[in-house]
Amino acid sequence: MAFELENGPILAVRPVAPVKKPPVGAWNLTDALMSWAWHGCAGSPAEVEVYARGDSVELLLNGESLGRKKLRGDCRAVFRTTYQDGTLTARSYDEAGRLIAAQSLETAGEDTVLQLTPEEPTVQPGALSYIHLRYTDGKGIWKPMERHTLKAAVTGGALEGFGSASGYNPEGYWGDTIRTYWGEALAVLRADGSGPLTLTVTDEETIWQITIPCQS
Repeated sequence: MAFELENGPILAVRPVAPVKKPPVGAWNLTDALMSWAWHGCAGSPAEVEVYARGDSVELLLNGESLGRKKLRGDCRAVFRTTYQDGTLTARSYDEAGRLIAAQSLETAGEDTVLQLTPEEPTVQPGALSYIHLRYTDGKGIWKPMERHTLKAAVTGGALEGFGSASGYNPEGYWGDTIRTYWGEALAVLRADGSGPLTLTVTDEETIWQITIPCQS
């Protein structure tokens, strides 16, 4: 929305699970995440941010309205509620009270998958491939509370970097082991052209793998 590419509404939730507060700087004004998957936190306070272009926004939890707020110059409204699993929905309205758009966040299911998603479907010999690692349920719903230590191995190339968005990373970014941050990490691979580029990631219980074709 900062670049006028979205009208919203866009939902974000400040972490419901207890965490150490991050430092606040010019480029870090909120720690809100686009997730309503905070298993085990039922009854805990939750702060929801809604970003939209319009006259007002309404927030609903499992179909029940939590109120409606006018939007001001920053196109942002903040709601405070109590977390419970289910579906969180934001609706934006124009000055006449007509619905403009809506967005929902759902609680993830019990099953857990590590999604390995390449930025590009193929890679050139000698080029970099960026692989986004994210824990989700079977439907692809993000699970930010999944905390794991990941170990990476590469064939058909080299591991050039392995890290996360955490501001504190004692492992560094050049080893083969990293801890997830809000259920995510990033692997940077370089293809050597000897064949397909394969990334194998192991957590405490499971082996996950992705193969990226290398263009000749």
